[in-house]
Amino acid sequence: MQTDRFHRPSDPALAIFIMRTEDGSHTGLLFRLKDSLIIQDLLWHERFRSGLCREVPHFVILRLEPEQEHDVRMVCALIHDRQNSRDPAKEYRIPYAFKYSNKNMLNRATGEVQMVDGLGMSCSTFVLAVFQSVGITLVHIETWQERTDDVARHEGLLNKMRSGEYGHVPPEHITLVEREKNCMRVRPEEVAATGLYDDVPATYAQLVPAGAWILAEIPRM
Repeated sequence: MQTDRFHRPSDPALAIFIMRTEDGSHTGLLFRLKDSLIIQDLLWHERFRSGLCREVPHFVILRLEPEQEHDVRMVCALIHDRQNSRDPAKEYRIPYAFKYSNKNMLNRATGEVQMVDGLGMSCSTFVLAVFQSVGITLVHIETWQERTDDVARHEGLLNKMRSGEYGHVPPEHITLVEREKNCMRVRPEEVAATGLYDDVPATYAQLVPAGAWILAEIPRM
């Protein structure tokens, strides 16, 4: 595990960021576009952000070949251009859901979300889908294990959907997502921890302790 790849705020060309929230953690992407640092993440149901990063969170820089980094940054730039095109038809309305599938990705030519398996994405699975769109699988999902506290976390998120705490979610979508609450969950800090290893996809046995190490390095709110 290469812990020197975990960084406190500075200015990366491409990185996976990780931050604590009031009741958990959150992840997304940082990338340099011309002279600006852009933050890109799925905040909640149909709430996608791609804009100037004004306060740099902690992040991990992945070990990628130059052409791989270029490909990921180009997808991020395409996503950013679509989101900020002022064309409502191109703005992202990504549903919030739990299940991860490495079949889900973004079309690297158009930036369109390709949902093959599942109802939507979370902050974690969005990051995984961006890398998957250029042929980089970060997580060896076949090694993953179910955890009771992940089911509890999903139930907590469902309660936030029902209450409308972060914005309206249609009841019919909540009913469908409820069926996913027992699915395996890759936590935000575990997604970021993929950058601590030379070879990906990384396994459950690698990412669980690495994700816990990352969170321990970030001050609580």
